Amino acid sequence: MLGGTYDLGTKSIIKRLVKFINVECFTAYQIYTCRRQIKSKFLKSTDYLSPKDANETLEYWRHYGCKPKLYWHKWYSSRNGIVDKRYIPEDIFYGFIIPFYNKIEFQKAYADKALHSIWFPNMKRPTVIAKNLSGAFYNDVFTLITLEEVYKHCENKKELIIKPTIQSGGGRDIKFISADNDQEMKEKLARSISYYQKDFIIQEVLEQHDTLNKINPSSINTIRVMSFFNGNNVVVLSSVLRMGINGARIDNMSAGGISCGIHDNGHLKSVAYDKYGNIFKKHPQGFIFKEGIIPNYNDIKEVIKNEHKKFGHFRLISWDIAIEKDGYPVLIEFNLGSQELNFHQLNNGPLFADLTDEVLNEVFNEK
Repeated sequence: MLGGTYDLGTKSIIKRLVKFINVECFTAYQIYTCRRQIKSKFLKSTDYLSPKDANETLEYWRHYGCKPKLYWHKWYSSRNGIVDKRYIPEDIFYGFIIPFYNKIEFQKAYADKALHSIWFPNMKRPTVIAKNLSGAFYNDVFTLITLEEVYKHCENKKELIIKPTIQSGGGRDIKFISADNDQEMKEKLARSISYYQKDFIIQEVLEQHDTLNKINPSSINTIRVMSFFNGNNVVVLSSVLRMGINGARIDNMSAGGISCGIHDNGHLKSVAYDKYGNIFKKHPQGFIFKEGIIPNYNDIKEVIKNEHKKFGHFRLISWDIAIEKDGYPVLIEFNLGSQELNFHQLNNGPLFADLTDEVLNEVFNEK
């Protein structure tokens, strides 16, 4: 009864209902969205999988009680030339693997960018001017501040970035604010604050490493790394460099960016892809991918392996790492739900590689 005391039966019903909305509805929506997208947007009539490869793929997945749609196997192998039955179809990844390994119902709280200072005190992050949680302003160590103090902290700044702290994937609603003087900055910032109203963060704009700046100087070009908490170890499954193109300020593929796979030694691969699987043999601004090397790539992998161990509720995490001018890795964000599986498998082949059998047995043959 509303306003009264819930009995155990009512609490149980509510708990199951919340789980249904957060997990089962999430799963159904992901499966529908993935299948609709691959068929209507990505797959071309020229994409092909031989009958032999198709039969071998179906036989492989049959051992795990699955009969996958072969859209993704056809699309990946036709674009990158790597034919492999171990590709993870996107609907299976988001519909079954992510809900199995990650507690979806905790996702929003853990992914809140305003909490990065709590989760990652040992990682470099962009300098925070202020952050807003449900309408209240704080500095980066959670001291309450006033709106006038926010404006004061923004004085003498020529450019700032402001973005949502919750559900900001794909570069949605990110704003860059530039101004010639303090009054102009205050006016522009006030309009942005009025637009967001709550749950956003204001940061200084990062100055990236020269190596990455040469590829596309208008965007911060980030390294996306997917890691897997497997047993007591963290394994780096796949890494790609995400790049903006044609003057874009963000590097997200959903916003027109491209990605290039990274070899384990930090060298870039020879081609990149956009979200539709179109191949780029060089960056539209002229950079030759195979000549690129990610600065301090081993440091990036090591810091991710160390940090992921804190998150037992999320065994699959995708990290966006920038490299600042002096070469240090800088955490931009980490992703717990939508992890952009496609550009990993387009660039680097099957996500779990030699761990695929172990993963599928765990997910589908759980006792």
